[in-house]
Amino acid sequence: MSEQVVTLVVDQPGKAAHAARERLAEQLPGARVGSPEADTGVFDVTLDADDRDTALNRVWNALAAAAADDELVFLEHPDIPDHWRSRPA
Repeated sequence: MSEQVVTLVVDQPGKAAHAARERLAEQLPGARVGSPEADTGVFDVTLDADDRDTALNRVWNALAAAAADDELVFLEHPDIPDHWRSRPA
């Protein structure tokens, strides 16, 4: 495994975004979830993963599990097939 960095951005600044970032961190034990830059809202999530695709999928799944996808978005859209489709439980 190697250290991978996934960059996110706060879509809607405020208390809800702060809480969403905390929930995201809870879903990614062992990862470092940075603080958003004051002027841009950009922050990094650093985690151990086999490759970039694995890291993107882990962060993608963590965003969904944390119900944080309204407040936090990928800075660079990940190449995850059918990402827009809802998945059955």
